[in-house]
Amino acid sequence: MPHLTLHIVEWELYPRRILIYLHEKGLLKSKHIAIVDQAPWLGTPLMRPVPSLELSRGRSIGPSVAIIEYFEDICDNPQEEWQKELAAMAKPSMRGTNLLKRAEMRGVYAIIEEASVLFNFASLRGSRRHAPVNPTNSAVANMALGLSKRSLSGIQDYYSKRFRDNFDDHDYGRDINIADIALFSLVEYAKELYGQNLVAGLLNLKRFYMAFDQRESAKRPHGFYPDDIVAQARDWN
Repeated sequence: MPHLTLHIVEWELYPRRILIYLHEKGLLKSKHIAIVDQAPWLGTPLMRPVPSLELSRGRSIGPSVAIIEYFEDICDNPQEEWQKELAAMAKPSMRGTNLLKRAEMRGVYAIIEEASVLFNFASLRGSRRHAPVNPTNSAVANMALGLSKRSLSGIQDYYSKRFRDNFDDHDYGRDINIADIALFSLVEYAKELYGQNLVAGLLNLKRFYMAFDQRESAKRPHGFYPDDIVAQARDWN
C-alpha cells in the first residue's frame, strides 16, 4: 500500500511541476507514491485541492514548494524503512551540491515563484477561462504580465552560466535543480495553455526552455491540454 498519495490535475502549473520533479528525481514509478488525477472532478465540489500530498492519518502537504521540499528532505535524511527505500532509488539532491549552489538556486527559485504568481494573476484578469469568476481587466492583466516577464529577466545571467549545448538526460541531467523545473513548467504552461511567451527577448531563458523541452520528463502526449480549456485560456482580453 502506498505511503503517499499525490492529488493532481496533470496539466495545471503546479502539479505539472511536481510530476516533472518526480520524473527527474527518479521517483515517479515508486510503489510508495500513488498519483490520483482530479481532472474528472474539475470545477465540482468533489475536487480536492491540487496539488496536495496526502500522508498517513489524514494529514496532507501543499503547495508544490512544500511537497518538493518534503521529498528532498526524505531523500537527504530518510527515517522509516519505506523512506529509505525511496531514498535508495532517488537521484542526488536537486537543491544544489554545496552551500553556494543552494543559495544561488534558492534566489532563482524565489524569482520564478514571483513570476508564477504574477502570471497567474495576469491570467485571472486577462483570460476568458476565468471570466465567470473573475471579470477580465485588460489593463491589470497586461501590467501583471509585464511584471512577470520583468521578474524573469532577473535570472538571465544565471541561465547563461547553466545553459549547455548538450542538454540530454545523460549529461546535464546530473545537475538539474528544482529551480530549473519551476522555470520550465511556468514557461510551458504560459505558452502551451495560454499562448503567452514569457521568454520573448530573453535569449538565455529561451535556449534553456527549448533544451529542457526535449527531456524525457517534459514530454507531452497529444492532447495533453484539453482543447476546450485551451480555447478559453487563449481568448485573452
